[in-house]
Amino acid sequence: MVFHRAVPLDAQLRVENERDVGNAVFVDLKSGVVKVRRLQETLIIHLKRQSAEWIRRRVEEGAKLKLAFLGIERRKSKKPTYGKLYVAPVFAREMTPAEPKTIITVDINRLDHGVMVGLLVDGKLRQTLRLPDKDAIKTLKRLHEEISKLEKQATRETDLARRKRLEERVRYLKSKRYRKIRGVITQIAGEIIKLAREHKAAIVVDTIEDGNYRMLKEGNGSGEKKHFLDGLGQLRRRLQALAHWYDIPYLEERLYSTVCPKCGANMAEERGHIMRCPACGFTDHRDRIPLLWAKRRYWELLQKTKQPRSPHSGDHLTFNRKSAHS
Repeated sequence: MVFHRAVPLDAQLRVENERDVGNAVFVDLKSGVVKVRRLQETLIIHLKRQSAEWIRRRVEEGAKLKLAFLGIERRKSKKPTYGKLYVAPVFAREMTPAEPKTIITVDINRLDHGVMVGLLVDGKLRQTLRLPDKDAIKTLKRLHEEISKLEKQATRETDLARRKRLEERVRYLKSKRYRKIRGVITQIAGEIIKLAREHKAAIVVDTIEDGNYRMLKEGNGSGEKKHFLDGLGQLRRRLQALAHWYDIPYLEERLYSTVCPKCGANMAEERGHIMRCPACGFTDHRDRIPLLWAKRRYWELLQKTKQPRSPHSGDHLTFNRKSAHS
């Protein structure tokens, strides 16, 4: 079976002793397995502990399993190959409208520059933090350097067997890098959501404009710089999905990083990403400027986050298994 796109299937979740009604996907928490019934064959996927815990948390939050998607990983190459089978259960729950009391402002930059997060209470900047930690970025940089080195070696290698081994190693490291980026994004989003829930805050995200993002990706910058841009879209989508799931008001608003939050004049960048206003003399780090703009526009932004949203939301979990054929 080869699925070029995910196939939606009816699904059932057993938590205690619920009767199996024969749906195409049966998630059995009690036995710790997922049964996939397709083409008169039943595939058994054993649940990992963290996957089972993830499902239990969704149930505790009042969510219900609605359906599941079935697909097979398609690896891009000159001759496409297929890898792991995946099952993605989709949960949904009713949401209660929230009344935000504070604002969490998020300035999304390249991953190696860090994501600046600010807690604003009553129009005052109470707390700031930069995510992720430096060790995670160092690991990503080392992976990128090794990938670049091996790719150059592979292009110069004349021995076909050695070149194949080098290319296989590059594919493995790229997959590892992707998983590492995904883990960093998960960590950043999780910390922001936790902070927002603790303070009953709305999330206001200052995101890079789509046109500027394309220019950076298509520009003449190094591969490493483009690589660190890859996580921006992932973080934006994950933050929005988690905010909706936990009924946290979410707003994307352009906040300036090169315009003075004091007088509105264009600022000039000095050494070390320090911005200086030629008109009023105000100075601060470039990454803090959007937080100061959010502080200046605090009551306006808070009012915008109170606008009504859709009463439903969903979240999903992906299980991985080696591909099966029949």
